[in-house]
Formats: sequence, structure tokens, C-alpha cells
Amino acid sequence: MVTVDEYARIRQAHAHDKLSVRQLARNFGHSRRKIREILAQAEPKPYQRRAMPSILDPFKPVVDVIVGEDKQAPRKQRHTAAKIFRRLRDEHGYTGGYAPVHSIFGYDARPNVVARAENLPAKAWRKLERPPRYTVHTQPRPRPDNVKERIVVARQFENQRLQSEEVAEFNYQPTACTQTYRMVVVRKNISVEKGEKLLFDRIVYFFYLSNDWVAEANEIVFRANDRCDQENVLAQLLHAVRALTAPVDNLVSNWAYMVMTALAWNLK
Repeated sequence: MVTVDEYARIRQAHAHDKLSVRQLARNFGHSRRKIREILAQAEPKPYQRRAMPSILDPFKPVVDVIVGEDKQAPRKQRHTAAKIFRRLRDEHGYTGGYAPVHSIFGYDARPNVVARAENLPAKAWRKLERPPRYTVHTQPRPRPDNVKERIVVARQFENQRLQSEEVAEFNYQPTACTQTYRMVVVRKNISVEKGEKLLFDRIVYFFYLSNDWVAEANEIVFRANDRCDQENVLAQLLHAVRALTAPVDNLVSNWAYMVMTALAWNLK
């Protein structure tokens, strides 16, 4: 593969140093055919990723019809990704797994997508209501005093408080992709305080790219967060307690060791 810098040096060596094609091929380690291609083009060809076929490709028209019908149906009667998967499997003979049907990826907050989010109209945003982490089935216990928070204020440490979360979405096609996807964005309003003084408000964006056009935007966010939680648990098991590095010699013992370590970690 020829880099852009090497491309420029080859053309410069030919134009200014008057090196022949054979000399350029020997000096830069490329074939003479490749050198001729470089000299014939003023600029390098942009890299184009070859589209890989998917087992889902023959069924995409069916998915498009289902999604199109759902846009006219009441919200509670629309298909979820799981329902679309079952219909493809039971009615149309789809033999693939669930993953090709539904995917969610965290996306970097790059300047172009941040600008798209900032230019969304105010009516595109709605409050993100997060469900409670767990349901209390007994008498609720009184919450203890937040000693750490009191110390942070008393010692004039810089503190960040989450004031609100809003969610919106827009269509987005990444540069290396051939189709448009659904971009769900979360806008967090964070106040930066020092002691009891408010310094300034900071807006932070989080982006999630998905091909699920049916689920609600907040559901996309919650699924991505749940997956991140599992990744954090795996990272803790791998690096913190070394649960995935078992000093035994067979798979069953490895499994038992990992389960015992995970239970001990969760009960600590």
C-alpha cells in the first residue's frame, strides 16, 4: 500500500530528480507497473471499502415494508426488532441470527455530528426519563447523608452535577457506509460548581448509531448503556480480580473458578 506521503515523494523524485521508472521502483520498493500508475495520476485514488454481502440482504425489502407500515400504525402496535426477527424467521425462512437484524454502536462525538446535534430544532429534543435501577419490594430505607458531597462543597473542590438529559435523533450515513442509519443523540446539561458557586454549564453529547428504526430513541440509549455495563463487569473480572485467568487445567475447572470469583466480587 502506498501512503500519501510516499506518493508525493515518488512524484517529486521523478519531476525534480529526473529518476527513471526503474530507479524509482528500486528506491521505493514497488513494481514498475505501480510506479507508472502513480506517475499517471496527479492525486492518489481514495480508498474504497468493498461492500460485503450479508445474509440479511435478500430480506431487506421485507424489512422496509414492515417499517413503512409501522410508520402509519399507532406507536404501541409497531414492530420491535425482536418481532421483525421472528417474522423473518417464521414467515420468510430467514436462517441468520438476531445480530444482523439489530445493532447499536457507540459513536465518537466528532465535530460533524456534534454540529448536526447543535443545529437540531428545539422541538426535536425530549426529556430522557430513565427507569429506576431496581424496584423496592419491601419498606423503603432512608438514604444516608451524602458525606462525600458535603466534603466536596466545604473544601471548594470542583464538582460536576447532571442537571438534565434530553434525547433526539437524525439520519446519518458514515463515510465508509453505503446506507443511512439512525443516529440517536443524548444531550447532557452538566453544571460545573466550585463550593457553592456555579461556574458554568457544560453541554456534552453522546451518540448511538443503530439500524433499528422501530424502537423508541430512549430504548436505544438504554440498550447501549446496559451493554456498556456488561463490558465494565467483564473488564473488572479480567483485570481487577483475574477471574478469567484461572490456574487450572481444564474447561470445567476454569468455569467453576470464574463463577466463584464472580460471586465473591459481587458479594464484596
